[in-house]
Amino acid sequence: MDSHLLDYFPRYCALLAKGFTLIEILLATALLAIIVTLGTPSFSHLVNNFKLRQAAETIADHLRYARSVAIKRNELAFVSFYTNTQSNWCYSVSTLSACNCQNTNSSSHCPSFQKGERYTQRVDSNQFKGIALRRVRFGNSTSTRFDPARGTAKFGSLELAAANGAAVQVRLSMLGRVRICVSKAQSATFSSYPVC
Repeated sequence: MDSHLLDYFPRYCALLAKGFTLIEILLATALLAIIVTLGTPSFSHLVNNFKLRQAAETIADHLRYARSVAIKRNELAFVSFYTNTQSNWCYSVSTLSACNCQNTNSSSHCPSFQKGERYTQRVDSNQFKGIALRRVRFGNSTSTRFDPARGTAKFGSLELAAANGAAVQVRLSMLGRVRICVSKAQSATFSSYPVC
């Protein structure tokens, strides 16, 4: 071989090693697109489960808080659930018995705060997009109340469901104990909650 060509050979190899070819870039992009496409459904599944968990924890916290308000203020506290459809729902936590969170134009509407020592709070499904409220049962109604003397409650339960089919229950005992539980089929998805 010509010694002149051997002088250029290392420099030529170094130039080739500095970048990626178009085929390598296209293959890497295609592989990334496949991975993202496969991962998107499982990611949306995780997001739905997170929203469901957040909604259940929020409702459970408001039930616990209503009990503490009843005991602290020595007056009845009410939690009332209203649903137009499973995905359009609201609930109110109040020391007023007639507190309808859906009707904003009547005297039974829940004000944010009333003068004096009345406590009211309203939560609606807009805060939990994609979460359905179903099977709300507290005796023969969709509301419960907490007694100020012992913090006892009108017991019952409700179920929340996500678009992916996952569901959790929020249960309230007669003694005012609130717990979140899942069906046996959902226990692997929500391992932090006990089976109902």
